[in-house]
Amino acid sequence: MPRNPSPRPARVNGTTPRPARYPHHGDGSERPARRYASIKATAEFFDVDQATVRRWIASGMVTGYRVGVGSVKVDLNEAEDRIVQVIPAAAAKS
Repeated sequence: MPRNPSPRPARVNGTTPRPARYPHHGDGSERPARRYASIKATAEFFDVDQATVRRWIASGMVTGYRVGVGSVKVDLNEAEDRIVQVIPAAAAKS
């Protein structure tokens, strides 16, 4: 029986393809590393209640990632991008 080839990236001109670019950055920068945190740790990071983080996940503001049987994690980079807003008056002073 023939062996299945290993799932390696296709080579183009003898080089492996570059990693996918981060789609939200127009400058073509590399995708930032994900920082997964539990719901409790995310709530502590943003100084909100755990129920608030669960509401963010339920409403689709933030993506929840199920890890294992019962653990839910949140990508802190994504949460920061979607939750934190700059106050215009404060931005003008700095």
